[in-house]
Amino acid sequence: MKHMLSTLILLLCCFVIYPTITVLAQGTVLADTGFRPQQHGFSFANYGNETNPVNLTPQTMQKVFGDTVCKAIQAGACVLTASSQAWMTQRNEEMEGGHCEGMAALSKL
Repeated sequence: MKHMLSTLILLLCCFVIYPTITVLAQGTVLADTGFRPQQHGFSFANYGNETNPVNLTPQTMQKVFGDTVCKAIQAGACVLTASSQAWMTQRNEEMEGGHCEGMAALSKL
């Protein structure tokens, strides 16, 4: 469970911006998974950090990776180690472009 949760967090932290591709309905469909965004997709659009969402926090890091990411616990709150803080900051900065890759992966679960 811990590995699966870690994998999901990593997927959520990753982002890739793909250009919009226009596909014209021509030819024969060779494969169809049955996935339809309107029916099976999320009920909200992809979002970046422009709306100041809450991304990863020390509390989230502690829930996912355990107390090993904390150099101390003060008043019940995790104080991240330097490397954990750097990792969290980098992932949060990467999410500025959007949360689309994690959303795409989760939509198929």
